[in-house]
Amino acid sequence: MKKMTLFLFVMIFSLAIAHGLFAQVTFTNYQTQDGLPDNFISGGLCVDQNNNVWVGTQSGLAKFDRTVWTTYTVSDGLIDNYINCINVDNSNNIWIGTSMGISKFNGTDFVNYTTTEGLIDNSIVFITPDYSGNVWIASNSGLTKFNGTDFTNYTSEDGLPSDDLISYLCADNSGNIWIGTWANGVVKYNGSAFTVVYNTGNGLLGDYVCSIAIDAGGNKLIGTYSGISVFNSSDVWVENYTTEDGLYNNFIKDIAIDDNGNIWACEYADYLAEGSVTVYNGTNWTIYSVDDGLVDVLVKKIKIDNDGDAWISTGNGVSKMDLNAGVASHYYLPSANVYPNPCFDFISVTNMSDGYSYNIFDITGKNVTDKTTSATYVIDLHSLPQGVYLIKFEDKGKEFSAKIQKK
Repeated sequence: MKKMTLFLFVMIFSLAIAHGLFAQVTFTNYQTQDGLPDNFISGGLCVDQNNNVWVGTQSGLAKFDRTVWTTYTVSDGLIDNYINCINVDNSNNIWIGTSMGISKFNGTDFVNYTTTEGLIDNSIVFITPDYSGNVWIASNSGLTKFNGTDFTNYTSEDGLPSDDLISYLCADNSGNIWIGTWANGVVKYNGSAFTVVYNTGNGLLGDYVCSIAIDAGGNKLIGTYSGISVFNSSDVWVENYTTEDGLYNNFIKDIAIDDNGNIWACEYADYLAEGSVTVYNGTNWTIYSVDDGLVDVLVKKIKIDNDGDAWISTGNGVSKMDLNAGVASHYYLPSANVYPNPCFDFISVTNMSDGYSYNIFDITGKNVTDKTTSATYVIDLHSLPQGVYLIKFEDKGKEFSAKIQKK
C-alpha cells in the first residue's frame, strides 16, 4: 500500500460544446511513484459501485480509493500477477482475467477458477457481467458463461464462427451477449443461437472489432481497425466515423458513452500515428493527446466513473480526465423492477424512491417523453403507440434501464 505522493495537473483550454458536458479539463496522471505497482497497464481498468478505480497491470491488481493505491498480488491470493482484463459485476465483485485463469475478488478474499473448475481455457481475453447475474468469459478456446455455480462452455460446434478470435464482450439489457471478433465482425448470442449480425457486408467498417458500446437508446457503436460504425436498436446501419469526420486516427481501441450521450474513443498508437482520446458530443470532435496532458501515446481502455470523469489506461500509467461537470452516475440498479411486461396502458415500478425520474425512447433512439419526475410508482403509457421502448430511470444519482413492450 502506498500513499499518493505526486499529481500532475495540466489545465487546458475552455470548451463550449452541446449538452453542457464540461467547461475545462484537468488531467491527473498516476504512475509507479504515485502508488501503481507497474506503469504498463496490461489489463485495463474498471470502476466499482463505490467509485473505487481498479487497474490491471503486469505486476498485479491496483485499487485506488481516491486517496491511496493498494496493490494485490499472488501473495494475497491473486491467481497471477500479469492481468489481461478486469471488470466489476452487479454485486460489486472484481473479476480478473489472466493467462492462468480467473480471480474473483470481493474486497476481502480471492476465489480462483481454472479449467479444473470448469473453464474451457485458462487464457482469458475478456470478461463481462450480464444483467441476470451471469459472468461471461472469452478465452483462447471459446466462450464461457458462469452463473455463480456452473460453467457452460460454447465453441464453434455451438455456432461461434471461431473459438480463438474473440476480442470483446458486451451485454445488453435484453439478455443478448454481443461478441466482437478479430476477423468475423460482431456476433450476437440471444440465449439459444449465435448470429453474425454486423460485418463489412452490411456497413461495418472492418471485421476486426476492438470494442462495442451500447447507448441508452439501444444503438451499438462498434470500434474497429478502420473507425467507428453505428447501428440502431433494430441492427440497421446508421453511419460511420473516421478521421474524415474528426477522429484522431481510425484504430479504435475502446469506446465509452457518458450519461450525456457523448462518445469517448480511445485511438491506439501504431507505426503511423500516436494514440489519443477523442470526444464527440454529436456536433463537435475534441482530441486530447500527450500535448494536452495525457500520460502516454499508447492509449488502451477508458471508463467513466460515478462523477462523470474519464479514466484512461495506457502503456505508461493511468490518466484521469476531470471534466468539472457533475455528470450523474452510470451504474444500474439491479434491484429495480418494471411490470407487467408486455404491458397495455400502464406499468408499475418497484424499489424506486420518491422523486425518481425517467425518459422513454422508441426503437430508433428518439426520446418520446419529456424527462418526468414522479412520486408515484405507476407510469401512464396510454398515449404511446404499440411497440418496443427503452425506459431509462434515474434515482438518487443511479440509473436503471428496461426494455418494455406495449401491446
